[in-house]
Amino acid sequence: MNYSTLIFDETKINELQTKIKTEIITMTTIAKSGHPGSSISSMNIFLAAFLVSMKEQNIITPEDALLIKNNPFTDRFIISHGHTSPAWYSMLGNLGLLQDYDYLTTLRVIGSKYTGHLEQNTPFVDWSTGSLGQGLSAATAKAFYLKNNDSNRKVFAFMGDGEQAKGQIGEARRFINKFNLTNLISIIDYNGIQINGEIEDIMPSNIADDWKSAGFKVLDVNATDWLDLVKAITYAYHDNNSNYLLLVKTVSGEGVSFMENNNKYVSGVLSNIESQKAFSEIGATMELSDLDKQRIEKKQIATARSHWPTWREFYHKQEWEKETEFYNVNDIVPRRQGYGDSIKSMLKENDAKLFIVDCDLAPAFTISDLSSSNNFIQSGIQEHHAVTFSGSLSREDLTVFISSFGRFILAEPYNQHLLNALNKTNLKTFFSHVGFAGEDGPTHHFTSFISLIRSIPDSHLLIPADANQVKHIVRYVANNKGNYFISLGRVPTKILSDTQGNPLFGEKYIFQEGTTDVLKEGKDGTIVTYGSLTNRAIEAADKMKDLNFDIGVVSVSSPYKINDDFWEKTSSKKVVIYEEHDVETGLGNILSLELQKRGYTYSLMGVKGIYPSGFYDDILDMSGLSVNNLVENIKMVITNNV
Repeated sequence: MNYSTLIFDETKINELQTKIKTEIITMTTIAKSGHPGSSISSMNIFLAAFLVSMKEQNIITPEDALLIKNNPFTDRFIISHGHTSPAWYSMLGNLGLLQDYDYLTTLRVIGSKYTGHLEQNTPFVDWSTGSLGQGLSAATAKAFYLKNNDSNRKVFAFMGDGEQAKGQIGEARRFINKFNLTNLISIIDYNGIQINGEIEDIMPSNIADDWKSAGFKVLDVNATDWLDLVKAITYAYHDNNSNYLLLVKTVSGEGVSFMENNNKYVSGVLSNIESQKAFSEIGATMELSDLDKQRIEKKQIATARSHWPTWREFYHKQEWEKETEFYNVNDIVPRRQGYGDSIKSMLKENDAKLFIVDCDLAPAFTISDLSSSNNFIQSGIQEHHAVTFSGSLSREDLTVFISSFGRFILAEPYNQHLLNALNKTNLKTFFSHVGFAGEDGPTHHFTSFISLIRSIPDSHLLIPADANQVKHIVRYVANNKGNYFISLGRVPTKILSDTQGNPLFGEKYIFQEGTTDVLKEGKDGTIVTYGSLTNRAIEAADKMKDLNFDIGVVSVSSPYKINDDFWEKTSSKKVVIYEEHDVETGLGNILSLELQKRGYTYSLMGVKGIYPSGFYDDILDMSGLSVNNLVENIKMVITNNV
């Protein structure tokens, strides 16, 4: 197969279109699930863009195309409306780019690599999609990366028209315009139909005007005119001075009379009888009964495989040096400052590999002086876009940090973090304003972050006790793969000391995820805490000493990974878990069952309900989390009066 001649051979293209359309109907009918109408309307767009890309990259054969797998500086494809996967699978199969045709019989089978929505195990797919509205943001990261590396390669962002109602697409458009990402070609399948009916009836919008107002040139194209479609894509490909949207007019279910513009088939499949009628109309033949039998046989094989490797990944383990500068004992330092200072020292070491994404809160994280740096990416108050962009960028062999307030960067874009997890990103999310946010009040208090992050697959949560430990943790997460969430709090904390009066988390300290840190030794009982409350826990232990009780304090910086040393460091078996978190879903919830099994006497101190704005200590007093409240709880535990 020769891609360079195929693209201009309309006879062969017509044959290929019929074959793809036939296979879309076949695989969705056999699966009894899928989106045949949408897949048919997108197939010409996919085929034209892919062949233009191959032509412009001088890729002639399937063998040549598959060689680009390990090269990051090639054209990229993001299919935001991932439910059109049948069209992509069939296109790849008929262009000689798949090792099998199992997509016909294993579409949407559990364990099959031919999933209902496109995932990164599929060749030429650079982002797993399905949650509409996020694909354009993921594509901006690929375009940013290529442009930052002076590559002339392009990124294609394919979208449906229904998802244009999503606010995140507006965020991404503004970002594209701001950073002049003219290497990104946005293409919308404009068929005017979505699941519940016509777009104009469901949520009217003027798509062209929305994009024009964001600085885009809009090209109106008809998908049924093959050469015109190829010409428009090629034109946008070669213009490096403008941002383009191709608004491609298509017909849902085009070529099959009863499917055309019928919202029933946007997400509804054909019966076997309807399929045969459709095949007759498009001039194709396909026997479904044999394929039905094959699906049953191949389902057993596919089910045995629960995960397929990604198409390509460019991550390499970073090797950042150990931190060497630390704050002095008893200094009052916001943990956010530890974050900012660490970033600045890291940029001096290797500014080519580190990028910092901000959401209009640079002063809060002491990084305002980085705003003129090429490594600083100001995304504005657009957290949904920022999280997807940052996650996508983190898969490009870079260290990527993002920072904002807890509710803004965690609760609002929760689904974006879930999609990052699916895409196995390596994002490091730093957040403040967890627990009580003081005078900022209940819209900023965030007392459920432990449980929320815990529900994100494969996530790591780290909660440093002071700004020195922050410095160690910043380097640690930069050197390790995966999605890390680091809580920095709002309240400044005192730099902790060891028994010799040196910084507890100084130069000799080595952070190990899962290790419990002893802040104060004690044999009569132990306060288990983390983050902003560590200083108050130590204060309570000191008060207990005046009452002739020897109380220890330990900090759990890794609540999802608690090593066995925790039990050694709480061997008195009398414990108060003291946290600025919802009492039913925080650290106490994680530890309670094991505490019971091991015969501990314990008390859980945490947040119950919603609290107003006010000074931090006043809110602690109102919520029953003051130092005096803690002292009383310790007394009850060590006297077995719980």
